Amino acid sequence: MSVMVHMTNTINILKDGIFSDMLSITGKVAKDILEPYMEANDRKVRQKYGDHLSEIGAPHHLTILLRRLMDVGMETSDGWVGMCVVRNVFWNYADASLKMARGLGRSGLLRIMLNDLDMCGTSSSKNEVMSKSCSTLEVLLIRVMLGVHTILLPTWSFKHLFNDLHFV
Repeated sequence: MSVMVHMTNTINILKDGIFSDMLSITGKVAKDILEPYMEANDRKVRQKYGDHLSEIGAPHHLTILLRRLMDVGMETSDGWVGMCVVRNVFWNYADASLKMARGLGRSGLLRIMLNDLDMCGTSSSKNEVMSKSCSTLEVLLIRVMLGVHTILLPTWSFKHLFNDLHFV
């Protein structure tokens, strides 16, 4: 089977909700969606994969999976590993495909990232690992926002988001 068929099958499993546990679906996302990105050396192939994921509704369904993993919690290995995998998919494909970045913007991911950043802001007592995670989230948030601003958000709305992040 081709890579994109595997991607479609995995997203269909997410759509149908027919997975037995979080670890199994996370493994499938890692194998069928994240691995092909990592193995593709050609930027155009990565873009093609990201565009395909966007066309089959992956941003929406992966964001729902992220929310479910957040409910499981990062204190558990299932939650922690799952969140890392899904966010890695977001990070990589938002960088490779404008369609994917736009889809992530529409999926509600920006609000999730802003909430995460609020949790680990400057007044937080979280450890250094959480601080590094916040820096990564800030970069991803900027990538997604810049990818979606032309069709989804008027330019003035960035001022509010950047103020919330203390970038301006």
